[in-house]
This record gives sequence, C-alpha cells and structure tokens, in this order.
Amino acid sequence: MKQSKEIFKRVAIGAMAVFMLLPTFVSCKKKNSDDNSTSEVSTTGEAEAKDVLEGVNFGGKSLDVLYWKSNNLQEYMKEYDAVDEINQMVYERNKRTEEQLGLSVTWNEFTNGGGRGAEFVKAVEEDVLAGGGYDVICSQNMDAGTLTVNGMYSDLKRSKYMDFSSPWWRQKLLQDCTIYDKLYFCTGDISTNLIFMSSVIFFNKTMVENNHINESIEQRYGVKSLYELVESGLWTYEAMFSLSQDIWTDNDNNKEKSFEDTFGFGTYGTLVDNFYYGAGYKMIDVDSDGLRRSSDYTDKVEQVESILTLCKNFFEKDGALDFNRLKGENYFDIVRNSFKNNKLMFSMAPASHAKVGLYNAVNDLRYGVLPVPKYTVDQEGGYSSVLSNQYSMYGVSIASSKADAASAYLQGLGKYSYELTRPVIYEKTMKGKFSEKSEDARMWECVEKSQTFDLGRIFAESFRGTNASGTEIVITTDQFAGKIHRGTNTWQSSVDAWRVKLGACCNNINAQLKKIAETN
Repeated sequence: MKQSKEIFKRVAIGAMAVFMLLPTFVSCKKKNSDDNSTSEVSTTGEAEAKDVLEGVNFGGKSLDVLYWKSNNLQEYMKEYDAVDEINQMVYERNKRTEEQLGLSVTWNEFTNGGGRGAEFVKAVEEDVLAGGGYDVICSQNMDAGTLTVNGMYSDLKRSKYMDFSSPWWRQKLLQDCTIYDKLYFCTGDISTNLIFMSSVIFFNKTMVENNHINESIEQRYGVKSLYELVESGLWTYEAMFSLSQDIWTDNDNNKEKSFEDTFGFGTYGTLVDNFYYGAGYKMIDVDSDGLRRSSDYTDKVEQVESILTLCKNFFEKDGALDFNRLKGENYFDIVRNSFKNNKLMFSMAPASHAKVGLYNAVNDLRYGVLPVPKYTVDQEGGYSSVLSNQYSMYGVSIASSKADAASAYLQGLGKYSYELTRPVIYEKTMKGKFSEKSEDARMWECVEKSQTFDLGRIFAESFRGTNASGTEIVITTDQFAGKIHRGTNTWQSSVDAWRVKLGACCNNINAQLKKIAETN
C-alpha cells in the first residue's frame, strides 16, 4: 500500500512537471610501425573490475524489459543471426546474462510513434500507474530525461548490484547526470548504439588524394597526413576550413551552389552544433544545486560569436555547404549520396553512416574518420564532440517490485557487453571492416574519447520555448544550429532572449527532481 502511494505521488509530481513546463585528452595515440596491424580495444580498469554478481542467482525469476526500436542497432535479438556478428554478440550477451543470474527475461519492443518520444513516455507512465509490468526501461536518450523528470525511475545509486566503477559505464555521463546525489539512468557499452551516435568527420580518401590534401597539410602544418594532424593536436576548425575552401566545382554550371556540385565540406541539421561543443562548451551544467545554465553559454559571448563568424564566412565561401540552406527533402540521404559519389570530401555526420547500409554499401568508396576538430590548438580538454540523439539509456522502473534483480541484470548486460559486443564493434567492425589501416582504427579510439554529453540535450523536452515568430523550439538545440543555418553571428541576442527562460527551465527541473529525491 505504501509503495502504491509513493508511486502515485511520483506520477503526480511528474504530471505537474509536464504542465509547468570520459577522460580528456589533447592528442591521440601515436601510430604503430606496422600499418597492417590493429590495436587492442582500449579499456580502463579492466583488470581491477570486480564482479559484484559472483554467486548471485535469482532461481528463474522473471523480468520484463520495455525497449525502444532503434533505427541503427538493436539492443535485443530474439534469434541467433548467422550473418551479422554484432547481432550475434547481442544475442549471446543477453543469453549469458540470463543464464548467469538465473533470470527469465522478456524483451518487449515498443514501436508506436517510431519507438520513441511522447508515445514511449506515455506507455511507461501508464504502466507505472497500473502497478508496473515492466522492470527495466531501455529508452532513447531524450526519453530518459523526460521519464526522469516525470518520476518514472528508481535511483540506480541505491541499487544493490550496480557497480558504476566498472569499466563498461561511461563515467562522463554518470558524473554529469548525477543530480542531488541521485542517478536515474545510465549507458555505456550496454548500448550498442553509443559509438555509432558519435559525431565524426568522414573524409573521402579518393578526394583527399586527388586534391593533394596531404601535401597541403605538410606545407602548412609540418605533418604528413590528416591523421598526424589529429594526433599532433593541430586539427582545428581553421585547419579543416582551409583544406576545404578550394574544392568547389560547379558541376551543373549554374554559377551557384547546388546539391549537384562538389564541395570540400558539408553537413546538415543540428550536427552543426558540434562547432559549439567542439570548442569544449556546453549549454547546461550540473552542480550541487542541480541543473544550471552553463557559464560557457552566458560568459563566452565573444568566443561563441567568433566561432559563428568563422562558420558564417566558411559556409559563404565556395568550398563548404550547409545543406540546410538549400531546399531538400532528406538531407541525410543528400549528404550521404554526395559523399559516396565523390562530391563531398569532408562530411560531418553520425558514425552510424559507417554501419547502417550507407557508406559501407559502396564497394569502391574509400573513407576514413576523424574526431570533430577543436576551436584552438591549446584547447583545454582536447577534442570534444556531442552525441547525436537515438542512443540508449537504461533505467529501472519505479513501479518494479524486482529492483534488485533488475539492477543485477543491467550490471550483467554491461559486463557481457564489455566482453562480447564491444570487441566486435571496435575490433572487427569499426577498426576492421571499416578501417583500411591501423591509423584508421586509432581514430575510432579518438572519437570515443571525445564523446560529450550535454544535459540540455538529454532533458531536451524540458527546455522548450516559443521564439519571436511564435514557433515552439527546443532552446538547447536550436540556438547555435539555427544561427548557422541562417548565417548570423549574434550570440549576445540569443543569450539576452533566452537566459531567463533557460534558468526557469532549470529551476523547474530541479524542483521536480528535489521532490522526487525526497520520496525515493
């Protein structure tokens, strides 16, 4: 009875909210002497990782998982996949976790509304109100933020079997998402989508060779390749822009930029936010008082305007194209097709382009990946790139009566992901199938180390506002990207317009999370 009252209270708090509203680095590992060799998966604390699940067995207890339908990699496989090795390991890790812990787990795929968003959140809330049928919730990252504010998760830090010192959890995320000493969701190797949602710079090797880019790099920077440029810490906005600016070819002879032309650089959508995050900045931070506007947002106006001016000038020159500035139906496909048809040398895109039947589907396409460049050579923290949406977060339902078993299951999935899925994703896919040489493979390690999590994105639905034209926007993802697409460079006006609203949103979230913390 007490539990039901607490659940109802939690849901009520969430309803009110609706209405009121990893180690840093400068350079990457130096290259191996043998270009055909591959390095081992980089890990932290592997030898010291303790097994909190040793001897734990739940004697056949049942668990139910509600999981979203990912567009990239599935977190669950009902049957063994004889073709795809990643899917094989996903199947195997789930099976081994169940066997070790003596659990019978049912994975329930949610497909309404595309498997995420308002419909997914509604399904979880209805389940909690009904008393709880689901124990583990595997959601898209932004849905995890919404479900947290709505009080749908248990505190994982109080879970009996979660060991967050284990190397399979992302420490950057854990630090940033612990609010009032509570943690309601987590991710890491347990999410097969995580590395694929990293923002990267793809480069077309054929175009790099044909345009003598490595020769230009040696003349300008004194190193011999794009990879050495990254590893020396010289891979900056200025470097990428300067290497791209002379590539434009007017293929349709209309004397203006079009999708038919050849460009040095191109991107689309909110991916351009990486020019903000690449400087090491954030929109929303967290401290002992909860979420707050980042000082990067309010106090670095001059620096951000300098970046906007740099980008504005870059996109107005011939070598680059912000695809959002031209009318198109599907920028994702347009950018992909330009790249694979040798009409785009650098493409800023999610790493998933390398996996889901896009770039890898073209037999003669040769490409590499680089981390998002830095703003300055001496930038504190080194390379930094924000993850695109649609990676998975895991939490335990507040209505679950099997919280201990659920936490053990998450810890076990993390462990076997680290042992089974991670090596396949990195060594045989990212570093193997999609890497010609060891230097290609090393860049994937750089990409992972550069991953940045911003609470403004995870809690995006709680940061909505209406702009001057009456359009509802997500404040934390619209400001910088919007200015890039519109070709403006006035950051102070955004700060002036949204400073108060952002603070109010943070205060609303904090008030809800404080109430939730008191009942948890």
